[in-house]
Amino acid sequence: MTINLNKSIYTKNAIYQSLEIWNQYLHTPKISENNTTINIIIDPKKVEENTIAEFLNYVLDLTTSEKLL
Repeated sequence: MTINLNKSIYTKNAIYQSLEIWNQYLHTPKISENNTTINIIIDPKKVEENTIAEFLNYVLDLTTSEKLL
């Protein structure tokens, strides 16, 4: 499964910070980046959908917090 996070919506810092914190729960995801997105590749056999949803909520919350400062 590949999650594409648009850099115009999510901050790069929030994405990478979240990945550091959630790394063990996502079973060491692979990360690639281009001009518009940061792509996170997760093995769906190792990670439950609920965990992925919670991770994405965390990224969104962190991004929102950063933009408010």
